[in-house]
Amino acid sequence: RLYRRLQARWQSFDAYSRVASCVGMNQTLTMMCFFLVGHTLTDVNVERNLPSLCRACTCVVLLQVCAMSLLRLDIRHSTGSAADSSAQARALRQLASLSVFVLNGAPVWLAIVQLHIAPHEDRCADDDISDTVCVDPQQLFLYSPACFLLQFLWLSMVLFIIAPAN
Repeated sequence: RLYRRLQARWQSFDAYSRVASCVGMNQTLTMMCFFLVGHTLTDVNVERNLPSLCRACTCVVLLQVCAMSLLRLDIRHSTGSAADSSAQARALRQLASLSVFVLNGAPVWLAIVQLHIAPHEDRCADDDISDTVCVDPQQLFLYSPACFLLQFLWLSMVLFIIAPAN
């Protein structure tokens, strides 16, 4: 009985820590995707070719599958019983859940497209002896704000899904 009372007191803290660790791990995987895309498409390849794009896409697919699996396992949103929530609320939560999975990788894929079509210089300015190809530093990356907006929308949807139903 004592254990049940203590568990009831700490239940909200336990739920908060689970959500925070889930969102934190997902953000870490997304950061790793951005790093691998930037490293693969700008620093590693000697020339802009299809194999470097395929390597970047493969890394992103593997990490995004891990991230989506973690989201699926960790955030099991409860829609409540039929008396607690309406059919519209359940449908809205299901739509939000679907949009979370779509928005999870969208910023990274947008970054891949932008880095692949960006003009590249033959040599890096600070590295005269290597054959690395660098992105032109004067290039305007017009899709970058959209990446931030998509990431914000993803976080908003996750917070909507994990919000209490009542």
